[in-house]
Amino acid sequence: MVGAIIGLSLLSFAITIVGWLTMHQLPATGIWPLALTLPLIGLPIGMVLMIVLFIVVGIRKSRENRANRATAGKSARTGRLSR
Repeated sequence: MVGAIIGLSLLSFAITIVGWLTMHQLPATGIWPLALTLPLIGLPIGMVLMIVLFIVVGIRKSRENRANRATAGKSARTGRLSR
């Protein structure tokens, strides 16, 4: 989802650049208002979603490591090898 939002915004940004280079002035009708507005909304939303994704992954890995340490500690006390 994050990749799609950022990819669509970058594609829209590229379309806008090509439009400016070919027409020198973009019309206010058709797809151009959407092509101009989408990067302004999509890129910040994509950045926030990436930060949220990094936080969620970090929390998940922290919980997994904590659980692995707890099970390794139990097997060390009982003398069994953990797998």
